[in-house]
Amino acid sequence: HGLGVFWPDYFDFVLPTRKRTTLKGVQLRVMNLSEEEITLVDGMAVMTVERTIADLIDQNVDRSLVGHVIRDAVDKFVLVHPDRLIDHLDQVVDNGNGFGCANGRVLYDYLMAISDVRDERLVKWAA
Repeated sequence: HGLGVFWPDYFDFVLPTRKRTTLKGVQLRVMNLSEEEITLVDGMAVMTVERTIADLIDQNVDRSLVGHVIRDAVDKFVLVHPDRLIDHLDQVVDNGNGFGCANGRVLYDYLMAISDVRDERLVKWAA
């Protein structure tokens, strides 16, 4: 998506079934994604921005890096479904990776605060 300043040390691919690879710098993970969690970027199937943000949190990526992703997503008008992000964050909280937040909405509010996002339109959509 070209968001944030996050450059992983490996390529991360999500597959619906278990696969193995011997390629260095490639990580394969099993995850069942719905059609609404997938989009195309430059002809390649990728997670939506909302699902990517939740996945970064679930993978314990540094909060400040996730904050940059969120800020860029808002600035570029590509964080278009805050309600879906909240739903994905509910799953993150259920997985125990929500920084002690009670639910996805509380985690969402926390992420918006650390991202310094004050966009009233975005806040209104997620209300």
